[in-house]
Amino acid sequence: MEKTILSVNNLNVTFGKKKILKNINLEINKNEITVIIGQSGCGKSTLLKSFNRIVEEEGGKIEGNIMIEGEDFNNIPLQSLRNKIGLVFQNPVVFPFSIEKNLTYALEYHNKYDEETIGKRKIELLKQTKLYDEVKDHLHMFAGKLSGGQKQRLSIARCLSVSPKIILLDEPCSALDVKNTMFIEEMLMELKKEYTIVIVTHNLAQAKRIGDNVIFMDDGKIVEEGRSKEFFECPKENLSKEYIKYMGN
Repeated sequence: MEKTILSVNNLNVTFGKKKILKNINLEINKNEITVIIGQSGCGKSTLLKSFNRIVEEEGGKIEGNIMIEGEDFNNIPLQSLRNKIGLVFQNPVVFPFSIEKNLTYALEYHNKYDEETIGKRKIELLKQTKLYDEVKDHLHMFAGKLSGGQKQRLSIARCLSVSPKIILLDEPCSALDVKNTMFIEEMLMELKKEYTIVIVTHNLAQAKRIGDNVIFMDDGKIVEEGRSKEFFECPKENLSKEYIKYMGN
């Protein structure tokens, strides 16, 4: 069975005359958590945004080839591409509606489900993101009143509502406390049974805990890529060793 769901060949991204990503080649495996690490400004978030072409809306130019399940992403209508590859930002974005409408909006707009199916799917999404017990009696509450961790999980639930193949997460736990970070890590470990997950994080301990595969970047390039256990226990490149030593302290 083909394990690769997303492949990137000779990817370069420029903003004006500045090259942000330089000759990126990688493969993302199905039903795994791939963690992208590296110093601030090394191109991690730009790489993430390239996968569903948000980088172009920000003024970037993409050169190279990105394939999802063997299909060139340039040949996929933009809305369909973003349904296949959902992105959740570092700062959770909730719509200015109730908790319930944040979920049902996408279910109604994209999937045209009937009312009974929407009701069932809404509960499934809240349970998948470990929110159900916390909000089941407050579904009509304005979503902006949720805590930061709850907003982040609601953003992930909304991303899942269109049944993506791949979930992209940009520093989802950077502003969260230990409890909410634990919730999200547990949730991601369960979600990878159904979805492919790519996450950017500065937290090496988190990368070790949840990562199946690690991509280490520096200055817009991939320095090293490999299985998480091997990368952290026996990195091949000196730059990788220095980064692990520095960030691990």
